Amino acid sequence: MSPFVAWIAALAVVTSSASPPGERPPPEASGEARVVPVTLDLGPTLVRRMGVRLTVRRAGDDPIAHRPVEVHELPPPATSDDPPSVARLDLGAGSYIIEAEAPGFLPSTRALTIDPENPPGQLGWQLLADSAHRTVRFPISAGASVPPTVTLSARHLAGEQNPVACTSRRVACELRLRRGEWEVDASAPGYRTLRRVVTIGEDATQEVPLSLVPGLIDHTLPSGPATPQVGPQPGPAAPAEAPARPPERRLLAGLAIAGVPLIAGGLALTVVGRVRFSRYAGAAECDNYGKTCADLIIPQIHTAGVGTGLLGAGLGLALGGLAPARGGRAGWGAALAVGSALTVGGGAWLVGNSILLNRTLKTGPLDEIEARDNRRMISTGLLGAGLGVLTSAILVGARGRRPAAATARRPEVAPWGAGLALSGRF
Repeated sequence: MSPFVAWIAALAVVTSSASPPGERPPPEASGEARVVPVTLDLGPTLVRRMGVRLTVRRAGDDPIAHRPVEVHELPPPATSDDPPSVARLDLGAGSYIIEAEAPGFLPSTRALTIDPENPPGQLGWQLLADSAHRTVRFPISAGASVPPTVTLSARHLAGEQNPVACTSRRVACELRLRRGEWEVDASAPGYRTLRRVVTIGEDATQEVPLSLVPGLIDHTLPSGPATPQVGPQPGPAAPAEAPARPPERRLLAGLAIAGVPLIAGGLALTVVGRVRFSRYAGAAECDNYGKTCADLIIPQIHTAGVGTGLLGAGLGLALGGLAPARGGRAGWGAALAVGSALTVGGGAWLVGNSILLNRTLKTGPLDEIEARDNRRMISTGLLGAGLGVLTSAILVGARGRRPAAATARRPEVAPWGAGLALSGRF
């Protein structure tokens, strides 16, 4: 081989093995490509129990450098008994700006420089509490025992904070909630779901105790594969019947209907008695009051008195059961007190006024007789209203205290609902 050919071959080998101008060395030779683990000790502990959002940005003046490079969602613990998660980031060499956000706390930002030769390790980071939020603890009980797992959720009625949730076991849930009204739901297998509206006030730390009531179905039994049915399969289920109206409501409707004819009849008798009394009082027979005039007006006095008594009884019967049905024991006691007062007061007034009216009917004058008649109508109306209220209150109160019993009823078979209905208690 000639020296010239050997020189050309050596030049080709050197040229092919050299790196192109401006090409960076392999990643293995660069310290910037090394990933450094960084642990953030976020505090206080309630920060991590509420859940944290970490946004990691590259530091620098270039707008592109400030765009998020990583967003980490640190979820709350699965239950209140579990320790909160630890924030761990894997970052390469360089300068970063990290922003931490948690419900109930003020957003916090800090700068961090990563040097692979001198890793930062664990960094302590304390977030400041937001003054518009309060720390609320929810102790939950269920009589003599504590449910094994309780799911708690809270929703701000004004919508100023996102809904929060917590699963409680032995340790009560503790949340950071904004001041105002919250709708809280608590549910556990085998217990009825509890829903309450609570108000978060000014105290920095507050406690809202919740008490669960055992349900009719035990949901704690493990669910297994369905057992195959042997034999003929049941047909389609019959449509569910519409729920029956509450017994108190039906009784109130019946009392109102029963009071309508009393009101109508009493109003008619009152009008007839007063119209005839006025007609006879202006007649020639009553120009000079005597036995003839008394025989004409006395039946009208009785007619008007009976009418106002029936009118008061109808109103009392129709309205007297509302307080026991709506107010429970307190409403029942109030209705009995009002009915008794009207009955005693109206009866006493009627007796006293009737004695004086009988004396006035013997001697006159007619103007005093008319005044006594007016008082008689008012007293009979009060007496009738008191008796109606007492009757309605006693019926509604007795119906509310009667033990519930299953009732089987055979529907009517004739058109338009007519026919025979059989009912029985089992």
